[in-house]
Amino acid sequence: MHISAPHSTGCSSFHWVDDKKIALNEIYRVLRPGGTVGMTTLDRNSPNTMKALVDPILAKYGIEKRHEWHRGI
Repeated sequence: MHISAPHSTGCSSFHWVDDKKIALNEIYRVLRPGGTVGMTTLDRNSPNTMKALVDPILAKYGIEKRHEWHRGI
């Protein structure tokens, strides 16, 4: 079931989450169909952590990837 959450953002907080797969699946569960998610992380020790976790979930649910990943600025 989706709730009415058209957009979600997480600024510099995702690296604090212990179980990232559960968190990403929960974001998908509550996001309105067609909604958007924007996230940043400060995980400098593993800059590809987020990409490695998110890409399989995007594929699993058939979610369109609108922007490429960028390493820290």
